[in-house]
Amino acid sequence: MLYCTDRDGLSAVRRLYPGTGRDEAVTGPGRLYPALSPDGSVLACQDVTGTVLLREVATGRERVLARPLATDGPPGAPTWSPDGRYLAFCDRNRLNHRFREGYNLIRVLDTRTGTERRHLPAAHQSLSDRAAAGPVWSPDGRWMALVAESVLWLLPVTADGTPAGRPRRVTSEPADHPTWGRPGTLLYLSAGRLRLLDLADGPAPVRCRTLPVPLTNRAERRRERLRVHAGLLWDGTGSAPRDDVDVLVEGSRITAVEAHRARRPGHRTVDASRGTVLPGLFDSHTHPYSAVYGARHALTALAYGITTTACLGASLYEAVRLRESLAGGHSSGPRLLACGELIDGARTAYAMGAPTGRPRVWRGPWSGRPRWTSTS
Repeated sequence: MLYCTDRDGLSAVRRLYPGTGRDEAVTGPGRLYPALSPDGSVLACQDVTGTVLLREVATGRERVLARPLATDGPPGAPTWSPDGRYLAFCDRNRLNHRFREGYNLIRVLDTRTGTERRHLPAAHQSLSDRAAAGPVWSPDGRWMALVAESVLWLLPVTADGTPAGRPRRVTSEPADHPTWGRPGTLLYLSAGRLRLLDLADGPAPVRCRTLPVPLTNRAERRRERLRVHAGLLWDGTGSAPRDDVDVLVEGSRITAVEAHRARRPGHRTVDASRGTVLPGLFDSHTHPYSAVYGARHALTALAYGITTTACLGASLYEAVRLRESLAGGHSSGPRLLACGELIDGARTAYAMGAPTGRPRVWRGPWSGRPRWTSTS
């Protein structure tokens, strides 16, 4: 099993052998979105600039396959054709030189020749984002699953990834992170639930059910008693700075500010007697690109005295993961106030932007028979 971890500062790919528990590095730091070729010989991944790399598993040799079309967040994760020749992923073009906006399109690369083709699911229709919308190639090579307008679609394709017809909508509920399971099934996330879609011959859904995932997250409430010996304290209330004081903390609360005493039994001491202590800073505009910047992103904020950040746009599940990890003490960084994706128009720029506004948009409930109306 391949996975990514940023425990050394930047995301790196590692390999876990479930039978023995052996865990080894496959790449150095700065590699993300790993995808093994069908025969297991080549690893496709990205570096932190969004450049697509092909890495020979046996030798570790890497070569550049393609560079990203634009900035403002990396391209999406790559997916292999069943024959191992083509690689597809979501990237963004730029429609003109005046504005950076464009479409989240399907970019298909020939790994033998380096040539590429670019496709939209339908005219003026972007994929929903470049983090959780696919595309993912089906095991039989006939379909690409993707998310557009927040719902799941199947796009018929030829062996080289060229669309062979119109995309067909297969869900009427929000979808993210599609992946193929056993033949004829699609897994995806919907509103925090793991959903399994069973397909008949072709894209017609037979049934969709929720798979139980018994995972819980509990914040670690440490009741440590701490005193910070401040040479100078500026509390930001308008009062004059105070010299040589102890800031007493219990758990996550400041309980008192008192004149310094040489001994505070039961308290762990942080010596800031040669410095100035002030309230933590609040960064009111952030976007957590943890896949790119890794753990050092949050640690750098702490190093600059930022103890709370507000995320004004991120991949929803990634934002929740980071918020819970920080709140539970599983990682270190500022408290995170998070929200989901940005809402864009038909054209988009950021990787976590969610474009919308097709001429015909979904207006019905998230269940039952589809109902469409025109916005023009």
